[in-house]
Amino acid sequence: MALIKDVDSILKDRKIKVRKLGEKFEHTRLMPDDEWYPKAVRSKIRPARWNWKDCHAKLKEIASSPIPGADRRFIILVNDDTEEMTSTAPGALIGMTILNPGEGLKPHRHNSFALYHVLQGKGFDVMQDEDDAEPTKIEWEKGDTFLCPAWVYHQHVNDGDEQAIIMTVQDFPLMAAQRSLLFEEPRGVDNIKLVSKKF
Repeated sequence: MALIKDVDSILKDRKIKVRKLGEKFEHTRLMPDDEWYPKAVRSKIRPARWNWKDCHAKLKEIASSPIPGADRRFIILVNDDTEEMTSTAPGALIGMTILNPGEGLKPHRHNSFALYHVLQGKGFDVMQDEDDAEPTKIEWEKGDTFLCPAWVYHQHVNDGDEQAIIMTVQDFPLMAAQRSLLFEEPRGVDNIKLVSKKF
């Protein structure tokens, strides 16, 4: 790390907004903690259900679509009570992936764990921590549940004769809210991205 000894050069020829000493920021305020705690908790999170018939129809619909920008066919079960977290429950996201026979995802990783439950089909996952000399192949079929720890490379592969549907539970929303959710997709350190509005 190099030090800049000419501090005047840091702002030279740059357009900059100056916030002067003592100036109040319009989006800040002070609040006693007994007022903060009730506001910190969502006012109401109602019980919710997503009907399998609707989920299955949506998955069937996207199964024939070209693979989108995220390189997977994936739906998210959103509870609007989670407001800006746009998640299933505060801090938790449930989604479903559909893979046609013979399809596999590109190897990728994220700094969120992923708990998977197979609703339909059979196949396998290839997982590899960056310190592992060899990847691990985890075979799965309908009814199986398996875990991918955070920041482990993984890819789902459908090697069966029917569409595979995998339900996923992740802690994405917490990390996204903290602006600390990272993806590396596809594999390669040049592809590490911080999830933001532009991701």
